[in-house]
Amino acid sequence: RQDIAKEQEKLDKQKQGVAQKHGDVNAADSDTLELNVGGKIISATRGTFTLLKGTKLEALFSGRWERKLQRDEMGRVFLDLNPVCFQSILDYLVEKKLYAKDRYPKSLNTDLEHEHILLHMIPYFDIDVSNTQEKSAPVYPDEFPWEEIDMEGLPDNIKEAMFEEQKSLDIAKQDLQRLKHNFEQEEVFIHSLIKGSVEDIVKLNIS
Repeated sequence: RQDIAKEQEKLDKQKQGVAQKHGDVNAADSDTLELNVGGKIISATRGTFTLLKGTKLEALFSGRWERKLQRDEMGRVFLDLNPVCFQSILDYLVEKKLYAKDRYPKSLNTDLEHEHILLHMIPYFDIDVSNTQEKSAPVYPDEFPWEEIDMEGLPDNIKEAMFEEQKSLDIAKQDLQRLKHNFEQEEVFIHSLIKGSVEDIVKLNIS
């Protein structure tokens, strides 16, 4: 666990470095963000937009890239995306935020007209809309890190606790690797999203 903690600390420092160079080191979950999404004004707290840690959506609103984001003439972050689908994602995040940890919101969805767009937007932001997190039965490996211990002489509850500890460590390592990989991809994603300037934003009045 100490190695995992050290790697996590190293990753946090790298993120802090990016925030100092390109963003806002004082960004907080309580910040209210007002966005211009395809001409529609959408607002929520930073904590809601960054609820799904390790996703591109979280990276976008983490504050690390604040000074890189494209903005409209009012200074609002501008996203050239379908506003109906983006609103569906925000509604999902709000619902997920309100649910208890052992309950899950309905699948992310929208009307039939925009469904195909939403289906592309979900993976674009690395969003996992799995509704269940079933606990799998304990898996006891043939070889265990504490193999020098006489497992046969231990009570079943102790053996199960040791296996569960190892399993939780494996999950923590996998999560950390995922976060590190996603962080390495952040800059490419941000630059692909923010091409252009205020002058490139065209207003159309369609009636």
